[in-house]
Amino acid sequence: DLTVMQNSLLYSLLQAVSHNISHRNINLRLFDIGRIYLPGDPPYEEEKIGITVTGKANDYWYSKGRDFDFYDLKGAIDTLLKLSRISPVEYSTSDHFSLEETCSFELILNDRNVGYIGQIKQSILRQFDIKQNVLAAVLDFRTLLENIEPESTYQSLPRFPAAPRDMAVVVDETVKVGSLLDEIKQTGGPLLEKVELFDLFTGKQVGEGKKSIAFSMIYRSREKSLESDEVNNVHNRIADNLNKKFKAQIREA
Repeated sequence: DLTVMQNSLLYSLLQAVSHNISHRNINLRLFDIGRIYLPGDPPYEEEKIGITVTGKANDYWYSKGRDFDFYDLKGAIDTLLKLSRISPVEYSTSDHFSLEETCSFELILNDRNVGYIGQIKQSILRQFDIKQNVLAAVLDFRTLLENIEPESTYQSLPRFPAAPRDMAVVVDETVKVGSLLDEIKQTGGPLLEKVELFDLFTGKQVGEGKKSIAFSMIYRSREKSLESDEVNNVHNRIADNLNKKFKAQIREA
């Protein structure tokens, strides 16, 4: 694994983590942008951006904090893309050689694989003398730059209140998050102002070959205040369509 990793930005990230931990800096948020050189005829280079977190989040003298988890790193990536005017990526389960099977995802942007994210395997961490969990993500920097959207246009603030709803679904691991999002947006129509992924996990609690995905949704009309029945009708129609098209087991989050 280590030989393969030497042609990866992950190698230098883990070297930096190991160096900091050896100097008793154990709560880390690190990033790096660099080129990797890949074999070919002729050899070629790719520019990558890497992010890693390890140790405790919000570790203050008055509080022990909590361990960094997948959603801390995912949140950093989502924020980076949003501030850079890049569309959200799809998190699709994968089997990357450096990541634990239970926390390994590839990042899909406009049907292209632009990177990976997850928890580093313990066998790899031992080779860097790292004894605490490490989460990392590596993305293709040039592809991200190619997908920056034009400057946003501004519109007036909405006059009518939003109606938030959450929905959690359990589906086969082969079902893509992007396909679910497309169906939600299409079924939600003009009343669905926003939908975001906020939870995704696999494991014994959801069954072998399954994954649990949760979405937050914002409903709003620009013409009037929505009644609960109007929102519920659209929300239930989304649930029905996800069940019909993807055999999704629906449970309110």
